[in-house]
Amino acid sequence: MPDSSAPGPEETPSPLEPGSAGENSAPEPRTRRTRNLVIGGAVVGVLALGGAGAYAYTALSGGGAQPHDVLPGNALAYARVDLDPSAGQKVEILRLLQKFPDLKDSIGDENADLRELFIKNTFGEDCDVDFAADVEPWLGQRVGMALLSEPLEPVIAVQVDDETKARAGVAQLTECSDDETSAIAFLDGYAIVGPEQATVDAAVAGAKRAPLGEKAEFAQALDSIGDQGIASGWMDYGAIMSHPDFEGLLAEGAQASGQPPVEIPEMMSELGAVTLVVRAESSAIELRGTAEGSGNIYGDSTLDVADVPDSTVFAAGSAASEEFDGWYESMMTESLATAGIDEQTAAEFETTMGVSLEEIFSLFASGPLLTVGERGLADMGGFTGPESVGSLDVALRTHGDQAELRDIHERLAEAAAMLGVELVVEDIEGGVALATAPSALEAGAGLTSTEAFRSVVPFDTVTSVSYVDFDKLQPVIEVFAEGDEAVVKNLEPLRALGASASGDEFSLRLSFND
Repeated sequence: MPDSSAPGPEETPSPLEPGSAGENSAPEPRTRRTRNLVIGGAVVGVLALGGAGAYAYTALSGGGAQPHDVLPGNALAYARVDLDPSAGQKVEILRLLQKFPDLKDSIGDENADLRELFIKNTFGEDCDVDFAADVEPWLGQRVGMALLSEPLEPVIAVQVDDETKARAGVAQLTECSDDETSAIAFLDGYAIVGPEQATVDAAVAGAKRAPLGEKAEFAQALDSIGDQGIASGWMDYGAIMSHPDFEGLLAEGAQASGQPPVEIPEMMSELGAVTLVVRAESSAIELRGTAEGSGNIYGDSTLDVADVPDSTVFAAGSAASEEFDGWYESMMTESLATAGIDEQTAAEFETTMGVSLEEIFSLFASGPLLTVGERGLADMGGFTGPESVGSLDVALRTHGDQAELRDIHERLAEAAAMLGVELVVEDIEGGVALATAPSALEAGAGLTSTEAFRSVVPFDTVTSVSYVDFDKLQPVIEVFAEGDEAVVKNLEPLRALGASASGDEFSLRLSFND
């Protein structure tokens, strides 16, 4: 493969200015108003959903090298974004973005250049770069990122049409970000950007010897995706968790934040490859994937959402295996010690409230499901909250030994009564629920029967779920928007959001109103 790397030893390479666009994930767009933060969170998430925030990769039509052809096989994670996807996918994503009033005019028609939108949303309006003059002449259609195993650092592969202009252009974009100085090299029509010149040069050399695209497990994962939609990615999760430098990075981060190091459960290190794909539809965008071995976390347990009220606005819960439950309780106990809550303080809490902290934690390791209903939301008093907790439908469903759970819930209800809050305790199938009112447990037709829920949760049975119905949440949005009609209007297109898992499969799906 032809390449153009950094200058040799006899020359002095010119590193890019501090803040390369290629190091780590792209920074959030710079905003000046609260309104833009709210709107941007909903809108930019549609464009970059596959990154879960940062990067994603897509299958591309057309020939030529792909990013995985110019990145080394020692990569532990890989992501790619196609800035000129297939016509169908491009039309769908642009139509979805055009539903937001604040974006409709700036996006233009279905022939809009996604590369310009990518640059604008990555570097923000404050970036003093003219796309047509400074970026378009050199920027290609494909961008990829890899997390290397040795060293444990990221590198970016950006398809370019002109290496000289690309070197200057990347340096110019660097000035718009806050990253450290980065280095650059070129290989087979791509600019390879990383934190250090040695890292970049090693990545290029590694890609020449054994590119990621020829790695067997990566190729198999790529084939398993099927229709690769607008974005997709791959990560060897177990290898990352068990990497000798990963624990050190966690320790460094903990030391910098003044917190104790995070202990990674052994079960997490046993996970295999994570493969994901992002697809756009006429009324939804979805991140769908598989995580090998994640089903072991839940065992044979499933989360029953059929009896959850059809008026539910928010729901979040997870089934779990005994192994996971044990780790969770152990982690919470350690967290108490870290927070300075010693045995005496815990005992005083139990004496006052009638229930121990350990018992409270046990509820959240018993297949919990928290739900919030629609009743009373329209009368919310903004940040001051409702006049009475009983005016809302909030319920915590827990599963396990009913006698033990009922005992804990009844003592919690007694403690709440001392504070003037009346709660109800009811037996449910396989467990016990604590609720603000009986209506919070009246299923009606059931949540799974609603079109909003089905639009964002694709599985018949789930092991975990988080769900928000934006249409039913509209009264709350209007209250907290505090008269800002732009915020309300830009959230109106959203119908529902769901994050769910079933065994090894998972989905993050955002649906839109017609």
